[in-house]
Amino acid sequence: MNIQKKIIRLMTFKSYTEHSEPLFNKLNILNIKKINDFLTSLFMFRYHYLNNLPKYFTNYYVTNNKVHDHNTRNASKLHKSYSRTNYVKHSLCNNGVDIWNKLTPDLKNTKSYDIFKKKNYFLQLHTEM
Repeated sequence: MNIQKKIIRLMTFKSYTEHSEPLFNKLNILNIKKINDFLTSLFMFRYHYLNNLPKYFTNYYVTNNKVHDHNTRNASKLHKSYSRTNYVKHSLCNNGVDIWNKLTPDLKNTKSYDIFKKKNYFLQLHTEM
């Protein structure tokens, strides 16, 4: 990430003390974290709507209403399981749940993969996730 920030400052002829986020926005470039979030959200969309992932991912994610019987306001969101180690905390199973649950309902309910990709890319460019 620091190398990416240095490169963006060099490209725009800015000082090394200049904030990098406005520079990324000005050039319409995603930083490494946003690229990772974007790709994870594409994976989650493929899992959730297209169901064309390998069999390994069949029961990878479950909704909260499958975990407990009582009705809650987060019943339709994906359930995040407990993770003891940092390896699991930063894995696709946890980050995917976090990213998917942060997306807006209209973006989640998009039926086309291409439309989802375009909307989500625009969202990643112009928001702090």
